[in-house]
Amino acid sequence: MPYEVDAWSGDLHQVHVGSKKFDDWRAASDFMERLVDAGLLCNALHTDFKAPLERIREMQDELAKTLR
Repeated sequence: MPYEVDAWSGDLHQVHVGSKKFDDWRAASDFMERLVDAGLLCNALHTDFKAPLERIREMQDELAKTLR
């Protein structure tokens, strides 16, 4: 499932109220539209994302600096 939607509620939208996974962007979008109309905040994550190798190496180098 390449998309995961998290929904948040509360005065400052800091209360996690649930997650749902989707294979199709249109379905995820329709789901989020209903939640946003109800006043919730939504985060959409593309779960198939892979960082480029050069960025992974940069992150590993920066992390290694903190362990020296």
